[in-house]
Amino acid sequence: VPDKQKALNYVKTFDYSAWAKTLKEFLGKVCTIVLFNDAFGITGKIVAIESSWIKVETKNDTRIINGDMIVDIICKNKKN
Repeated sequence: VPDKQKALNYVKTFDYSAWAKTLKEFLGKVCTIVLFNDAFGITGKIVAIESSWIKVETKNDTRIINGDMIVDIICKNKKN
């Protein structure tokens, strides 16, 4: 139970505005977003960031991803 409380406290104190500000560097770039329950990730252009949500346009569709589920974001350093 202490680990559960620690996780809840983290969520309550996480600074989503700072998170979104940092993520703005990737806005408009094609990136691979790896989720904690997905081995391959989602590759697409990050088109919007709002609070803890990211909107990504892939080849086939548009997805809205919960930022709490993201493990890693990989963007190439070249222009996309």
